[in-house]
Amino acid sequence: KPNLQQLPQEGGVRECFRPREGCVYIGADYSTAELVALAQVCLNLGFSSKMAEAISQGQDLHLALAADLAGVTYERALELKAAKDKQILKLRKLAKVPNFGLPGGLSAGGLVGFAKGSYGLDISENEAEELKRAWFARWPEMRGYFDHVKERVSAGYIIQHYSGRRRGGVGFTDGANTYFQGLVADGAKSALFDVVRAAWMEPESPLFGARPVLFIHDEIICEVEEPKASAAADELARLMLKGIQSYVPDLPIQAEAWCARVWRKGLDELRDANGAHIVQG
Repeated sequence: KPNLQQLPQEGGVRECFRPREGCVYIGADYSTAELVALAQVCLNLGFSSKMAEAISQGQDLHLALAADLAGVTYERALELKAAKDKQILKLRKLAKVPNFGLPGGLSAGGLVGFAKGSYGLDISENEAEELKRAWFARWPEMRGYFDHVKERVSAGYIIQHYSGRRRGGVGFTDGANTYFQGLVADGAKSALFDVVRAAWMEPESPLFGARPVLFIHDEIICEVEEPKASAAADELARLMLKGIQSYVPDLPIQAEAWCARVWRKGLDELRDANGAHIVQG
């Protein structure tokens, strides 16, 4: 208490936590980790994955779907985004709803609630159905993925790729979520093991003396003495990539680090002219 894994979206809560005197927080998380993991699972299952192709090409998955919704090419969508076109930016936000909601097997009705609860967007059930159609057209491998999940649910259990963890008693939606969320969980916890070891047992590490204070889904936050913050943040990001790479071996994934005196939502990597992390207020 409070539940640090699911704090309110609005500001004012995270800011209540402060590091000790002379210390700052460093943190790092993965970029679109669940979608990268989903694409990896599809490759593992032998599917030709459009999502994996887009990730390998460095595409913005939300913008790719937004381009379809707008009826333009991805290249044109990039131009519109760069010009801060309001319509393409609105569609990109809308694209996050199916990209993050549908991999877990949501129905159109569930997508309506997800859009409202997670993004503050009001969509009708008919609009949700249209989003589903566009999503399956953009990522056709997902039909095969869901068929596989149904087979495993009927069998009574799912075996996690790479780690071999076995989960029984799953239904369709938790089964659909298990493959890719479990992959991220295994990779992130492998990284957490390395971070804790560096902080306590490796005097030569830039992280030595840091104290991991929070592990939230795919994000690790540590408290570290301020003079060591920049080097420690880079090492944190490096270990996080090392920890997860063997779980998504065929796809690129990024980990972005930050340094700050106050924990708050929306902290991004910020560096000075010399490439060192800037400690944000």
